Amino acid sequence: MKATDLTIAFILIIMPSVLMLDYKTKETNRAIYETTRISQILDAAVEDATAVMFEKDISGTVSINKDKGVNSLMQTMCLNFDLLDDDLSRRLIEGYIPCIVSIEYDGYCVMRHEEYLNEKNEPELRMTWLPKQPYSFSDTRYIYSFTLGDELTVYQKTSNAIINGTTDSLLTALPGSSILVAPDAYNTTEQRIEQFYLNKQIAMVEQLKRDIDEIINNHNRIAQHYGITYYFTLPDMEKDDWLS
Repeated sequence: MKATDLTIAFILIIMPSVLMLDYKTKETNRAIYETTRISQILDAAVEDATAVMFEKDISGTVSINKDKGVNSLMQTMCLNFDLLDDDLSRRLIEGYIPCIVSIEYDGYCVMRHEEYLNEKNEPELRMTWLPKQPYSFSDTRYIYSFTLGDELTVYQKTSNAIINGTTDSLLTALPGSSILVAPDAYNTTEQRIEQFYLNKQIAMVEQLKRDIDEIINNHNRIAQHYGITYYFTLPDMEKDDWLS
């Protein structure tokens, strides 16, 4: 799935059915079957969530209802894992979801586990949306704010100036930029723009990876406290998979 195609684009989840497999007994075929099944369930859940989370008003303006998408996601997973769609089942599934990331046009929102005190003043976990994070990158001279499109906002550190524009309009406006390619590096403007988009993709992906890795580390600490012994890690993915 591509980040530009789906709003909920990143779900990191390991379900109990995988954890209960005894790999030491050489149940390799069983492990492969369960892994494939869970992958299919996740794909179906994400597709269902994406189908319901886009809302359009009478003027044609499209908005994103992330909570509606997550509710659909949980419904599909409960159904496919033969669980009742109740609070207990959802909490069971949530315990194995370190985070959900909603990829949006001008930034991304992360749903992660937060500890809070319930009405009995007892600590509990709740999955909560954090404020949207802009796609950003910083070098010695500038701070860049990206979108999934062509718009670009740049803050110049020395002058405190804010520059808004498109990629092609800013190629020559930012001397010393580490992400906007220098004119002498490529023969044509098209080549410079193409390289910039690659640089932008890499910067956005690295930002996501850093944030998700931090969230997973925090989830491991919380999960251990609540008796979940599985150790979550960021999945190994090829560079091209991240960039797609």
